[in-house]
Amino acid sequence: MFLVEINIKETELNKLTETEATMMLEQHRKWFKNYAEKGTFLVVGPFKNSGMSGMIISKNDNIELLQAIISEDVYYPNLAEYSIREFNANIISDKLKYYKGE
Repeated sequence: MFLVEINIKETELNKLTETEATMMLEQHRKWFKNYAEKGTFLVVGPFKNSGMSGMIISKNDNIELLQAIISEDVYYPNLAEYSIREFNANIISDKLKYYKGE
């Protein structure tokens, strides 16, 4: 399992027109949705206490595959920084699904 932290580079994002930024955000969200539907991204969401950043909990066979997936994101590599940490999911609550949107 992997935890991916994504931090948008606001200075680079601000160089885009509003139309470009909107189109890229739509593509970014489609990228999330695509890998969530495949079961690769298990949890995706923005941080509430830090603007223009968020996290993904991902299940991949290896870090190289995850890095290849990240490279497909429209924000990669110039508009965001990606930090990857591998971990063991020793305890997972059955109630996790009830927290969607919180």
